[in-house]
Amino acid sequence: MASGPPANGGTCPSADSPPSPRNLNDLSKSARTTTNEQYIFQRLKEYNSIDPNVASERLHEIKLENGLRGDENVTFDMSGNVYGPNGDYLGSLTQGGK
Repeated sequence: MASGPPANGGTCPSADSPPSPRNLNDLSKSARTTTNEQYIFQRLKEYNSIDPNVASERLHEIKLENGLRGDENVTFDMSGNVYGPNGDYLGSLTQGGK
């Protein structure tokens, strides 16, 4: 897992993408991930027109719903899916639209 922006570019999948993997281990071996929330907020703004403040609010809600502290590290895939410290899928920053 990378802790910063991925080395190569790409686009985020659309809302019509297949369902999210339920665990980080279920992701394709070529899937890119990051723990850098500011990077993923900017990526969602660029590719999905989601305001970084909205993405941040969604992340706090996802953490709260899953019993995580606000400062606890999570992992993101490039489409905005959020995975907890144990790798379980927690939610999506794109759910709910713009």
